Amino acid sequence: MHPKLPTLPEELRSIIRRFYSNPIKVDKNQEHHDLRKTSLTESETVVLAQLAYQTSPAGSLEIGLALAASCISIAAVRKHLELANEHVALDPFQETLSGSVGLLEIEREGLKKYVRWVPERSEDYLPGARARGETYDFVFIDGGHGIGQVVADAFLSDRVLNAGGVIVFHDGLLFSTLAAIKYLVQECEYVPINLPSDSTIKSMLRRGKYLVKLGPWYAAHVVPKMHGSLVALRKPLSN
Repeated sequence: MHPKLPTLPEELRSIIRRFYSNPIKVDKNQEHHDLRKTSLTESETVVLAQLAYQTSPAGSLEIGLALAASCISIAAVRKHLELANEHVALDPFQETLSGSVGLLEIEREGLKKYVRWVPERSEDYLPGARARGETYDFVFIDGGHGIGQVVADAFLSDRVLNAGGVIVFHDGLLFSTLAAIKYLVQECEYVPINLPSDSTIKSMLRRGKYLVKLGPWYAAHVVPKMHGSLVALRKPLSN
């Protein structure tokens, strides 16, 4: 049995509510980006923040900054808990494809000093991070969604994640994410974390739907523990 996720302090919950109160975000070029099309849902963001709050990570990292929903929630947790290190956000496309909208949103929330944006690809940054001795207790993966990219992100993140640390994936109902999760669970002995269920009926329907699409192992061991499209795994204390 995994412990129930903690209730977020109202200060953190209000930051997330405020961020989602207007789903249209404006970038430096005055172009509009809709949270509802590309980002975590508000409910998923709350669960992500609960996981970060529970972990209280000395080091945290995410792959894929985009509109900054995840980054703001994790950085807000770091601020609230007065954790020393900056949250590292990898995104080589923030200034080009995203018009710096994520960075602008982080600044609007007063969280700029709690975030270190790195405009590098994960496959370039993470090997260097390992060589430098950087380690993390919390990693959120929501970058490229091809099989090679997600599996590489899982493999490289495992190499910088401390024992007992947590990896969270968005888009957990994609075959590419399944491949990454299966690698971590079956070969690295990670354990899926029970996340708050959307509803019993929705969970059962989703389990049946993805039994064929993603296979019986995933439908039985991972899908029932998801929240929305979030999957969270805990690294074993020893391999």
